[in-house]
Amino acid sequence: MIFTTAYIVLGTLLRAQALLNSNLNYQSSSRRQEYAILGIDIPLVERRAWRRNSEENAPDELNFTHSIASGDPWPESIILCTRIAPTGESDKSNVTVEGDVPLYNHVTKPYIDVDPHPICLEWSVFKTNNGTVATKSLEPFTECFDQFVVCNSENMSRLGKTETASREDDHLDKISLAVFPCSNYPKGYFNAYGNAVRRHNRDYVVHLGDYIYENADPTGERADKPPHAPFSLHDYRTRHNQYKTDPDLQLLSKD
Repeated sequence: MIFTTAYIVLGTLLRAQALLNSNLNYQSSSRRQEYAILGIDIPLVERRAWRRNSEENAPDELNFTHSIASGDPWPESIILCTRIAPTGESDKSNVTVEGDVPLYNHVTKPYIDVDPHPICLEWSVFKTNNGTVATKSLEPFTECFDQFVVCNSENMSRLGKTETASREDDHLDKISLAVFPCSNYPKGYFNAYGNAVRRHNRDYVVHLGDYIYENADPTGERADKPPHAPFSLHDYRTRHNQYKTDPDLQLLSKD
């Protein structure tokens, strides 16, 4: 059993390192061998990632920190989104990841393999708002409901509502849009987001931007996080996470 466990751990680390080695973002900006030290220390990144993920979280320790959301509707499909983690805090690393992925690529196994404790989520789409009549196919311009659940547990997200798009040649009497411009977290509450849901009079939401602001307003009950203008990747993740905690924004995102 000891040898089997060691083999699994080593295999995971090797697969992870292979993925990072192929990422140009981790390599030196110079092709000259003497400047190879300008690249990112991949073994160090791997060890840090392994330490961070060395403890597995029980299902009841996980939270849907940003609630759930949906968007980019097509006549027979829609994208569902969520974030599952113990807390809303983001990793403090500023290492970015980039690369090319084929359009509509749904291959996830290589990314699951590099995590020693991947989190399993299941999702369902329902025809009714009580989550009882599941459907495997979506119809154009149709309202439906969605929900995530941590595998083999009772830890589930809120029930969301979404709507597919119409076909290009469909005749519609009307389409209702809720249109939002700038949203600045420390300058006031996002009750306008919630009102669009509570009034039940819109099909889709369009946000024209700015979705978040880069100001530094460290005072008041909705003080900016971080308290300075965001500069690093971690700063921007922190600011984005703060906006996502607003209850009216979460209500709009899920409905």
